[in-house]
Amino acid sequence: MNSDQIELAYWVTLSQVDGIGPANFARLLKIYKSAQKVWEEKNLEKLKLDVKTLENFKNLRNQIDPVENLKNLKKQEIKVVGLFEENYPENLKQIFDPPPFIYYRGNLKPADRLSLAVVGSRKMTSYGRSVTEEMVYGAVQAGLTVVSGMARGVDSVAHTSAIEAGGRTIAFMGSGINQIYPPDNKNLYYKIIQKGAVLCEYPPEYPALPGNFPSRNRLISGFSLGVLITEAARDSGSLITANSAIEQGREVFCVPGSISSPLSEGPNE
Repeated sequence: MNSDQIELAYWVTLSQVDGIGPANFARLLKIYKSAQKVWEEKNLEKLKLDVKTLENFKNLRNQIDPVENLKNLKKQEIKVVGLFEENYPENLKQIFDPPPFIYYRGNLKPADRLSLAVVGSRKMTSYGRSVTEEMVYGAVQAGLTVVSGMARGVDSVAHTSAIEAGGRTIAFMGSGINQIYPPDNKNLYYKIIQKGAVLCEYPPEYPALPGNFPSRNRLISGFSLGVLITEAARDSGSLITANSAIEQGREVFCVPGSISSPLSEGPNE
């Protein structure tokens, strides 16, 4: 490995310390200029981490060799792109809290900058399915990459419709890249890899915890130029994605529906 690859290995492994999120990561790199120097710090009090995170750091440092860790990821066909690299998704670089790293399978392309996120209810109606298919087909014909979260319902239909229309699609996971969630989307997961990429900010074996998904939603909107909500209840997680889009200066589009349908309350509002 050359010096850049070695530094990349330390970046990746440091980001896998539970408790070192984007804010801590950025702070440490601003001070030390190098992830390797952070990793090799002998006076751990200088890191100014809370007790639990510091314990996680010490445990991981005793268990993992960063260079071997990166080699192991490559053996699993897991790619990693860091915020400091040129091929890090351009739209994500612009948000307030971009993840230091993105793990992914598949391929990212410069053309993915022209992306539209399509999200909505897990409990979809026939109307929701119909308009999602129609809108995604139009997006693909316009040359847009379709982004979603690989959840049941609207997300799954968005990915599937993009693939069937001959387009590219990107899925952001709320778990590690090796933890396919929901499990019944395993076949879709591999289809997306062939026609785009699946991405996440968590280490490969990280479980799909409830708290992961609001954080995941900011990446769906941040990766895209706009967010389209085709069908969603008033308390849907899709509205979290919409709010993230607004905060990030992205466009938000909503498909209106029947005033008597609970699953149109979100877009109508």
